Amino acid sequence: MCIRDRIKSLLRADNINMYAVASNFMPAKFILCIFQFILLVFLTITYKTYAFSSLQPEFHGQENDDYKSRRTSIIVALVFYYVTLTLEFATSFMSIGVYFGFVLGFQVMLHAFGCICTALMLEREWDGRYLWGIWAAFSLFPLLLDIICFLILNSRKERVKEESKRSN
Repeated sequence: MCIRDRIKSLLRADNINMYAVASNFMPAKFILCIFQFILLVFLTITYKTYAFSSLQPEFHGQENDDYKSRRTSIIVALVFYYVTLTLEFATSFMSIGVYFGFVLGFQVMLHAFGCICTALMLEREWDGRYLWGIWAAFSLFPLLLDIICFLILNSRKERVKEESKRSN
């Protein structure tokens, strides 16, 4: 058997043990979520910096209407970020990702990029409005993937119950 045929046989879907793949990704996802949560705490401590970051220099230190609306927007984004990360922790403990190795790997990648973007936001003092994009792409989207996977598993479970009732 040549090398190319051996590689093809190894990469066939029935040869890939998704539980082994998921067992490596689950701890990585958990650690990245914790790191993202820690970065979020740092963002919360310094959120006023990001409300001022895109204002004109003459308005720095003044609490005008533009500053107040940006500060409120940042606070709401931070709250949403905390909620979605907390729900992501809950879904991690449910071990939904074990059944969907590809989705779990994609979530690990998203959380890694989320950590990088959040760290860059802290380090470079990006405008606070960027927090909404970071939240949507790297916290909300992985949570929605978990919810979709949960719904798929639940529908499979119901289908198996119905089929077992029909056979009896």
